[in-house]
Amino acid sequence: MWYSWSGAKKPERDPQGSSPNPANPPKPKSKKSHCFSALLDPTKTPDSNCLRALHPLATDGILLWRQYLKNVHPLVMIFFDWEIEVVLHKASYDPTSLTPAEQALVFAIYFIATLSLSEEQCVDLLHNNRPQLLETFQKAVEESLVIAEFFVTSDRFVLQAFMLYLLAMRNRARSAAIHSLMGIASRIAERMGLQHDGDKLGVPVLRSEERRRMWWQLQYMEIDMGLLTGTISMTIYADWDTKLPRNLEDHDLHPNIQTVPPARRSLTTISHCLWRYQILYMQRDTRQLDGTKKALSWMLSPQVSLAEKDAMIDTCEKTLGEQFLQYCEPLNPLHVHIQIGVRLLVLAARRMARQPALVNVKISEMSPYEREEFLRICTKCLDYYVLSETTESLWGFRWHNENYFPWPAFVYIILEAHHRFDNDTVEDLWLLIGKVYVHHSTLMTAVSRPDVASIARITVVAWQRRHTYVQQRYQQRRNTDLLNESEVPSWVQELRQKLDLPEVDPTPAPDATAREPAVDASQLLPLDFDFDVIDWTFWENSHVDATLYNMN
Repeated sequence: MWYSWSGAKKPERDPQGSSPNPANPPKPKSKKSHCFSALLDPTKTPDSNCLRALHPLATDGILLWRQYLKNVHPLVMIFFDWEIEVVLHKASYDPTSLTPAEQALVFAIYFIATLSLSEEQCVDLLHNNRPQLLETFQKAVEESLVIAEFFVTSDRFVLQAFMLYLLAMRNRARSAAIHSLMGIASRIAERMGLQHDGDKLGVPVLRSEERRRMWWQLQYMEIDMGLLTGTISMTIYADWDTKLPRNLEDHDLHPNIQTVPPARRSLTTISHCLWRYQILYMQRDTRQLDGTKKALSWMLSPQVSLAEKDAMIDTCEKTLGEQFLQYCEPLNPLHVHIQIGVRLLVLAARRMARQPALVNVKISEMSPYEREEFLRICTKCLDYYVLSETTESLWGFRWHNENYFPWPAFVYIILEAHHRFDNDTVEDLWLLIGKVYVHHSTLMTAVSRPDVASIARITVVAWQRRHTYVQQRYQQRRNTDLLNESEVPSWVQELRQKLDLPEVDPTPAPDATAREPAVDASQLLPLDFDFDVIDWTFWENSHVDATLYNMN
């Protein structure tokens, strides 16, 4: 169903074969749906027998479960691994014995586990290409959810399957559609009473702890999906009383447990979830220095001073440091991922607190100190993101990192690189921009997407300005170092090819005369585009409801 909702499209080509006008990119054509469109159409009941045929081989099913435990479970702990492992083994050796609820959960695990793998891993381990596997398991999850009647369910397995499905679909469907389906998940959870702590309802200890894990993950997803669509979820501020999950390993709990053990002081497998929940917990009780309740948009409010904003952020950073960061071990990949995640969150908060306005901000009107401070924060954001993408031990978490690319910081760095074209220190910015293009594949593989295409054009124009300036300086000084700077990076050449722009000689001859740019800004950007103005609202939500393309 999602292919029809997502509007997956390919760029439209001129029938005469001429290149499209970069300043006015053509409207993409629609792409036909390849999946069974039944998730919201219960009148079309899938065939259970056909669904069983979509189960992988027993060895592949177990392999996907192991990958799930490694790449997904620490980031989305909504059940106990020892309990679901029994179900996975049953699915691998006798799929016909699964209940509809178990089958939905099993396929959801297969789906998101596959998403966490690279194309090379899918071919090497599962002997199939990644897009085909994702399409198969996506169809399987959707059909199994319908069979399990997810829209009227009160079964924890079905809700867990639906939650994993929504997480896996985040970058495969339009964010507005996922946000709407989040409403269904939240209503299911409320109907199950997850908003009330299990201890108050007399729920067994084990199930009570599971309910806490599910409810807080849903709250995080609700806020997260809401931000992507430019909305603020009010559920987090509602009057519910579900406690935070305990900092415990799965094996600390068992079916016959009567009391919950004391929380561990060190980091556990659930710690990555808990540090994010801690942010929500603090946000539920955000107060002014005088004890009064602070407005929800305090971070962007001009009525709140920067000193007060920084004080709030400092308190948050201190709390996260005391509860989580001080226990991180650099040899543990999950701990490194927690460290990077916390640093990125704090930096994003400081960036947002310093944004002069939401729209029509002139960079030139910021003071030199403000610009340097803002650039330093944005640069650090991108440095941490590149670190998360280039650290081999963290590659299994890339599926999660993709959702948190710091778009506003990246755009600001490109605009500053354009402004500072004649500054020698700008080379450091271009080195960082190049690293981001190399390691954040979406910037290269999704140039048909409106927001990504806009960034690509801005980048090429900014780089062209620096490139022309360096060549002119070389003609004046005949400096070999400047000649090296004028070489065209491979990622720039690739961007030009994808945008159908003229090629630039990557190694100009030493005696070459300074030339006009191969393409000027008017060929790439609207005539009224202003490099001095940035619309923070647009870039905060740039990847939000962008039309989805086949990026696999």
